[in-house]
Order: sequence, then C-alpha cells, then structure tokens
Amino acid sequence: MVKSTVTKNKSTKPKAADFNNIYEKDIKAQDVTLRIDPQNETAWTNKGFALYLLNKYDEALASYDKAIELNPKDEAIWYFKGDALRDLGKYDEAQKAYDKAFKGS
Repeated sequence: MVKSTVTKNKSTKPKAADFNNIYEKDIKAQDVTLRIDPQNETAWTNKGFALYLLNKYDEALASYDKAIELNPKDEAIWYFKGDALRDLGKYDEAQKAYDKAFKGS
C-alpha cells in the first residue's frame, strides 16, 4: 500500500467577508461615477446589484428605480428589481417586474 504524499492545505477559498469588502468597494466606485455623471444608468444598476449582494434590498431597489427612470426599456434592470422584491417577500410586485423583464417594458 502506497502512502499518500498529499498534505491537507488550508482552504484558499475566499470568505464571505472578502466578497463583502469587494461589494462595498464597488458601491464606493459607483458613487464616484454617479457624482460625476448622475445620469449613468449602468452605475445605478451596478450599485444596486452590489447592494443586493450585501442583502440591502431596499437600498438596491432605490438604485434600480433610478436606473429604470433613466432607461425603462432595460430588461435586466427589471429582472434585478424583481429579485430584490422577491427577497423582500413582495411577490406580486416581483412578478410585475419579472413580467416587464421578459415581455419588455
């Protein structure tokens, strides 16, 4: 029988705190962009998505709503909004957002 020479290494997987730090930095970066260009739909969407990943659903919705105000035809934003509403338990509102995402707004 051959002994394994493989040693157990500590996990190199990133921890949730590492991702949270990345999302917080992204929010700050989007805020810089929005100070320069408050009409930047992409920055509003990206900020909303980072907030969503931090489970800050109400704040994410505010960002998504601003992005939708700037570009109501962007189906992806409506989809992201639906996810945030779903996670808040607002299922009827989430369904309406998903409908707009899949049928066009």
